[in-house]
Amino acid sequence: MAAHFAARAQLSAVASAKVEASVNAHFEARLEAAYMAEGSPLAHIDPSLPDYLEGLRKAGVKVGLNTGHPRPLQAAILAKLRLDEMVDAYVSAQDVSTWCTA
Repeated sequence: MAAHFAARAQLSAVASAKVEASVNAHFEARLEAAYMAEGSPLAHIDPSLPDYLEGLRKAGVKVGLNTGHPRPLQAAILAKLRLDEMVDAYVSAQDVSTWCTA
């Protein structure tokens, strides 16, 4: 989103990259602070999720997750929810190259 506004402001490529990095870093820091705060509502999408994942893994199904969060935030979220202990692998959208553009 930051790139969109930087482009609308007709900034140079260097200035645009700086603005985008700054906005993204600020957003990610605030998001992490909110998610990790004591009393945060961050929770499993369904309370039975741990049992469901355990059942899949016991049945021999490999479980992997993907999020749109940056790697450090993703790792913090998965650790807080103990999902890192319940899955075989996870990947951040940052780890996946863009292969399709429309």
